[in-house]
Amino acid sequence: MRANRTEWPHAVALIGAAGLSGCSLYTHDLSTIDAPRTSLQTPAKPAPEPEITKGTWDPYLHQTMFLSPKVQGAQFNPYADNTYGDTYCLEAIQKGGTTTYALVVQLEARDWFFLETAHDSQGNTLPVQKLNQNVGRYERINEVVGVVLTRSYLDVVRPDRFAVRIDGRGGQCEITIPGKVVQEFLGKVDSTPDPSDP
Repeated sequence: MRANRTEWPHAVALIGAAGLSGCSLYTHDLSTIDAPRTSLQTPAKPAPEPEITKGTWDPYLHQTMFLSPKVQGAQFNPYADNTYGDTYCLEAIQKGGTTTYALVVQLEARDWFFLETAHDSQGNTLPVQKLNQNVGRYERINEVVGVVLTRSYLDVVRPDRFAVRIDGRGGQCEITIPGKVVQEFLGKVDSTPDPSDP
């Protein structure tokens, strides 16, 4: 038995020292060993909210601007490889009881398209306004045009889709907007009171 007592002198001394000093050999709470480590689990990311039409009130211009979600992917011809990118969306400006509508197209390319005329898939001519033309970084050309629309026209195309081709001296682009986008856009405009309407 004495041999067994002398085999663990360090263990006895360590336990004795711990008891005299009032310290514990264990620095962790053993009751948590079997507990699930929920703090180490990555929380699930919330599902992204669907993009919707947003209305913004401008207190200086006294108008509300509505923009549908911006979309990319217009078909450009004949210089499809000449473009860096494009975005387009529906726009409405509500002011003084009157609302104007447009399809706004922004193009970034190597060369000018000079977009200036537009027709829909039914052959109707749609007015075009040039909103901006400039040369940006790395000599990239930016063109922004607005295809002027009416509410009665949008009411006709909202059950189906809106397709338009914009032509210019340097090329053309074709755009299609699904009817559900037009419907959601008009619904947002209709459900928003006009603060500027006396």
